[in-house]
Amino acid sequence: MWGDHSGGQSPTWPVDHDREISESWPAGLHRRDLSPAWPPGHRIVASLQPRSGWPGGHGFAASYTWPPDHATALSNRWGANHAGSFSAVEVPSAQDEVGQYIAPPGVPLGLEAPSGLAEYPGTHSLLLALEEAPDLEDVAGMFRRVLAAMEPEVTIQPSENYLYFRFPWARGSIWGNLRLSPPERDEGWVHFAYFEFNEAPRGPDDFYSQYRRFGPEDGVEIERREDGSYRLRYRGVERVFHLAEMDQSEPPAGVLAAGERWVQNTRDESGLDFRLVFDEETESFFWVLDERQEVRESWREIADGVAVGERTGFVFLEVERARRVLIGVAAQNIRQNNYYDGPFDQLADNYLTEESMLSEFIQRAYPYTRGEIDWYGKFLRMAGSRVAITPYHAYESEAELMEGVDWCRENRGEEFLGCVTYDSKRRYR
Repeated sequence: MWGDHSGGQSPTWPVDHDREISESWPAGLHRRDLSPAWPPGHRIVASLQPRSGWPGGHGFAASYTWPPDHATALSNRWGANHAGSFSAVEVPSAQDEVGQYIAPPGVPLGLEAPSGLAEYPGTHSLLLALEEAPDLEDVAGMFRRVLAAMEPEVTIQPSENYLYFRFPWARGSIWGNLRLSPPERDEGWVHFAYFEFNEAPRGPDDFYSQYRRFGPEDGVEIERREDGSYRLRYRGVERVFHLAEMDQSEPPAGVLAAGERWVQNTRDESGLDFRLVFDEETESFFWVLDERQEVRESWREIADGVAVGERTGFVFLEVERARRVLIGVAAQNIRQNNYYDGPFDQLADNYLTEESMLSEFIQRAYPYTRGEIDWYGKFLRMAGSRVAITPYHAYESEAELMEGVDWCRENRGEEFLGCVTYDSKRRYR
């Protein structure tokens, strides 16, 4: 224990402890808090034992929810009764596909989970515990550590083949994904990305992030197995990824109105399934909740025929034929890039072919894409970018969203549905 050595810049620290990676630190007391340059074997500090004056619920070293004067684990603005005592512990291996936070050893029970590691029940995501404190600048090393922290066989549920993960880090948490996208996976390529979760971002890119595509030249081996799963090998780690099957049968008669075309069924990382529908009369898309399976959501009605999901923040409008159409996604979830940022990034790529109508429908809905995309909806001249199908409103408040709904109801008549699902990208030329 460090006793009164309460932070990286604390004036009570001895001179030979004034740097995070000081070689003069006693064995066993090496913290890996903010520095990415720590040598192997230095574990994340996973415990803060609160003193009597610590605000309730702010128990983890790097929670972004601390008040300003408790902003970081190394803050020299802590009062004496907030000094804490630190212990370097090994985080256990833990995974949970429904996004539950599992406290590492030494984290006091009953305290708030670190920022970004609160429970995300019902989501298709993994909570990992890395064996070694990561160097965030070493993308290749991070890729191997993330693979090593997974179970030997993992099922990828979201329909655009993203495997989402997150893990605790000294300053909060790291979120990321591994993606086996067609046709690249059959050519030996896998996408890997991660970012530092920011609870209060000022914009969509207000966080540290890394991305890299790994392939044969990096030592990655990807083998398609007879059952359609993929075996991936990298630097001594081998994992098998199963791609969840999705029923792509069209809706039964009576579900779609005249002029509506079913496009595909998708599975979002939020845990909800959707049907993507194209309206040929208005040449526009909308997302319908697929309720054939259990819907892991509880509803709160905010207006007649309009309900918000308590878990996801998704807002649905109930329309004819007892359908729930997505009309709103919380803007804060989009800025955080969390699991409730909308279904736009979960197209059912595994079932697309050159004969699929998706690309044609996209070009009709978004004229600026004509001749610019392939049959996946990916831009031909912007590698790694594809059209986001977002026919819903990014709302800051429910009241603001309902103002728009009421305006459409009063002014658009039979075009009401097209109004509440209007995507501003349709104006691009």
